[in-house]
Amino acid sequence: MAADSKANILTVRTVITVSAILIALCSPWTTAQAQDGKQPPKTGTQASKGTGTLTPKPVPVADDSVEAALKAAGYRQLTFDTTGLTPDQINLVTPQRSGKKLYLNNFLFYTTDATKIGLSNGELTINGSANPGNSNAQIASAALEGDSFVGTVFGGGAYIEAKIRMPPSTLAAQSDWDGSGSLRRGWPSFWLEPIELMLLRAKQNGPLADAALWQGEGNDFVHFVEPDIFEMSYPHETNDFATEIHEWYGPPANGWYTQAPRPGIGHRHPEPAVDWGQYQTVGMLWIPATDTTPGSLTRFFNGRRVGQTLTWKKYENEAPIPDRQPWAFGVMDRHHYVLLLGTGDNLPFKVRDVKVWQASARGNITK
Repeated sequence: MAADSKANILTVRTVITVSAILIALCSPWTTAQAQDGKQPPKTGTQASKGTGTLTPKPVPVADDSVEAALKAAGYRQLTFDTTGLTPDQINLVTPQRSGKKLYLNNFLFYTTDATKIGLSNGELTINGSANPGNSNAQIASAALEGDSFVGTVFGGGAYIEAKIRMPPSTLAAQSDWDGSGSLRRGWPSFWLEPIELMLLRAKQNGPLADAALWQGEGNDFVHFVEPDIFEMSYPHETNDFATEIHEWYGPPANGWYTQAPRPGIGHRHPEPAVDWGQYQTVGMLWIPATDTTPGSLTRFFNGRRVGQTLTWKKYENEAPIPDRQPWAFGVMDRHHYVLLLGTGDNLPFKVRDVKVWQASARGNITK
């Protein structure tokens, strides 16, 4: 064969080989449907439906992506999803009925006006009332009913996210902030509270309510963690939002509890040129501690990690107080969490596609 013919064949083979490598590198993840037929969230990739287990192809995934974090945590089952929410899936009247996805928040000292909750094409609109004693409007994944609750609360670890947006009127209302850095009437928020605390505060009896107490410290000495996934709580900074993780303990003082120091846990997240009129995705990843691995909480914005990751060692009924202890925040792993979304008076907050990903639903309670 002539030298130039060999050279041409070699060139063609090289082009084909390089093209095949590029195609393989650029191929998306192929994923099976989870147990409920849903797929894990994607960041910069596509996914195809199939059967079997999650099978990665050699596509580079950034270490700070939700996709990489869920793969590492083994959270592949979608256990809660409000996508395509319909009116019959929300309980806006009493009595509270089981089998719904969302409820008016009636925990603690809140009573939400049902007329302040709207739904259109799967999008929730939450707005506060003008009631000066209770200007917040809140919706939740569970609600008190009788001597127990209905709905779903989440335990055993999870990745929790929602798509949120706010009209210009909500952002313009930041002129109504007070000097301490808080809106007098509340602010758009997405957070978690343990059902154990909710039942205890409602003076219910039973193992769940008892689990909100610090073992061996009496009948009014509580211990729990409140993770705040999103708070639009910075005055005059429309590109910023906050996340906080509170550890509360002790008997109630002035209606609430003592807060353990939070070394660098509260975060202000400046995001350049955020258009809050368009949907933005906020999320939090909770991984419980084991005997050999730490627990953690990590925050995400539009599929990318933000702020530092909080870690703790397994909580083993240590005595108070939790200040800067290695097991601080570890009590979270023992509780089951209600998802809450809320806002203040005349501060419309729009939400869709609230989702929870877990290894399984075994740690949840649904009634």
